[in-house]
Amino acid sequence: MNTIPIEQAVQNLFVYRNITKNPSMKMFVKLLKTIPPHPKKAQKIYMDLFHQLASEQSRFALQGDLWQNFVARLIWQDENFYTRIAEKKQPQFPSLSAWIQHDLPLLKTILFFDWKKFAALNHLPALPASTLETAPFSTINLMQKGIQELLLLFTEEKNQTLQQKLNAFYQQYGCGAFAGHLAFQWKKGLTPVMHPQLMRLNDLVGYEYQKSVLLKNTEAFVQGQKANHVLLYGEKGTGKSSSVKALLAEFADQGLRMVEITRQQFADFPSIIDCMKDRRFRFILFIDDLSFEASDSDFKYIKSCIEGSLENSPDNVLIYATSNRRHLIRENWSDRQGADEEVHISDTHQEKLSLSDRFGVLLSFYAPDKEQYLKIVHTLAQREGLTMDEASLREQAMQWEKMYHGYSGRSARQFVNFLCGQKREVK
Repeated sequence: MNTIPIEQAVQNLFVYRNITKNPSMKMFVKLLKTIPPHPKKAQKIYMDLFHQLASEQSRFALQGDLWQNFVARLIWQDENFYTRIAEKKQPQFPSLSAWIQHDLPLLKTILFFDWKKFAALNHLPALPASTLETAPFSTINLMQKGIQELLLLFTEEKNQTLQQKLNAFYQQYGCGAFAGHLAFQWKKGLTPVMHPQLMRLNDLVGYEYQKSVLLKNTEAFVQGQKANHVLLYGEKGTGKSSSVKALLAEFADQGLRMVEITRQQFADFPSIIDCMKDRRFRFILFIDDLSFEASDSDFKYIKSCIEGSLENSPDNVLIYATSNRRHLIRENWSDRQGADEEVHISDTHQEKLSLSDRFGVLLSFYAPDKEQYLKIVHTLAQREGLTMDEASLREQAMQWEKMYHGYSGRSARQFVNFLCGQKREVK
């Protein structure tokens, strides 16, 4: 049983010192200092603290004890010299073990702090644990799973055994920004996508060859084998972006993570890559709707990222990009005619064509013909449980195509969504 005073446990953390800088943890320390002399002020801090914890719990849609979930997340997400070494399964220097052994009983004291007893002794209202439901397979589900496993680990009485289990935990789940999250966007730093779009490749109708190549390349990548950057190009609404996003659900349990960036962020490539290199996860850097005007020079950032500069590109990062163009840089007839009187016009022409050649795999997505379009409509309607007469379904699908976006998977999906919204059920 832990007999370490809670104030001492928080103050004496060494390896996990970052935990003390968390705003909610600071509020907790302030509460401990306020209780004896100012009981009314302490009650306000107490209520504010748990209101803040409840808001975070709701944001992550977690189940269970507010305080334990909060502290477990801090332990999991803390990025320090120990957690980074453990994540990468690197050899640990001898003194590190002693430092971890110092922190483990302190973390136990904080994690399993008896709030009911504390509230009763200080005449504070008792607060219930959260009973929020979790969502199926998502970032939220991963967060809940990791927290539950971490809480179970800390019931281990022997600190040496606990450290071994904690090493394995970080090797599996990572630490820092990547703890509990699958997808990210770049906003001058990695920002988790709280509710990523998690579909399966089987949900996408057609393009079997393209999906097969994409699966094989990504499977090799997550298994640590050689793999290629991928450019998916072709007509709008054919499922290029959806095919890339679907890979996250297919390979998340094998350590795949996805970071989405935009053209405006290409200058940040070095910083983005630095966040991903030397981590245990495999990252797809996803660039949607990639193309350049003839006057743009940003494409050079991608070329450098793919082939490396003086520093090699990390082997745990691949670029998967989508575009409506096979040749990513727009080219005018005047470019070929040398209207600007450039002496070596062919060099400029080759440079513009060279970007797409940097992608080892190029997959074309062309719009379906009439019968393929109708097949997609039929398949999607079946999945939605629509029971319309086949002739009526085909007739309305053709009317929809003429009024809206032509033959495409997106148009088929929108048509079926329309039918579902109308709640049409015909014999």
